[in-house]
Amino acid sequence: MEQTPRNVIASLSIQDLTGPVRLALNDDQAATIDWTAQTLTGGMFPATVGVYHLSGTAVVNAQAVPWSLVLKVSQAHPWFMDPHSPAYWRREGLAYAADLLDQVTGDLVPVRRYGVEDRGDELWCWLELVQGQAATSWGLERRVLAARHFGTMAGRYATGQ
Repeated sequence: MEQTPRNVIASLSIQDLTGPVRLALNDDQAATIDWTAQTLTGGMFPATVGVYHLSGTAVVNAQAVPWSLVLKVSQAHPWFMDPHSPAYWRREGLAYAADLLDQVTGDLVPVRRYGVEDRGDELWCWLELVQGQAATSWGLERRVLAARHFGTMAGRYATGQ
């Protein structure tokens, strides 16, 4: 069944959240007691079902502690099935699962990953919520700086540094 942002949120359970929330809080005993979900984006790339902000409360050492994270859901799409293509629908999830981004150094800092779940024709990537200004509102100077950071990262990768 093809997912939509609405039915991803409806299908979430506390069991789905347990592992990612425990990693986000760095506590393997954290118990999620409530949560809410908000769709951040969806459908911009045909293989992306949606990106969701999830937040709630967990009990850690008998204290209520807030948590917040992002879930990005991708699904198989006939246009993006070639594993050699830069647009392969699993590419981002595979990079997260392989801890490839842990090797990134310099000014570009990747988000923390709280897990990647392979659900057959779907990948669920659990990620850190990063607060700040949306890239869509950046001016030219900020965009140039971001491009420089990405170029530096790509150069290091290409030279094996």
